[in-house]
Amino acid sequence: MVAKAAYAIHPGFVTPERIILLAFNKQAAEELKERASKSFERLGMKGVSVEASTFHALATPIDTMRPAPRRRRSRSLSTAHLARLPAASRPQARSEPPSTAVRCRPTAASLPTPGP
Repeated sequence: MVAKAAYAIHPGFVTPERIILLAFNKQAAEELKERASKSFERLGMKGVSVEASTFHALATPIDTMRPAPRRRRSRSLSTAHLARLPAASRPQARSEPPSTAVRCRPTAASLPTPGP
């Protein structure tokens, strides 16, 4: 991995700022960074360094940039929510009951009988 990074940087294919060496744990990431710096010095690239990180350390800033998922809001208000609303904002109770004809399914008795 270090050799590939050096191969990409030395001829100028990629700038060192665009390379991240990834490891599974912190110790391995530190070892990668040391190996890279030694390899770059051997190739005459003093002062060149690349980022070495763990997968989790790389993902944490990315995950914090993502907005949190939106929660679905219930369309109905509970009595606790209604109690917190000012009196003028509360929904008013209906003065007459809703029409049962719209809400009920027709039964066999309520259907017209076919004529002769």
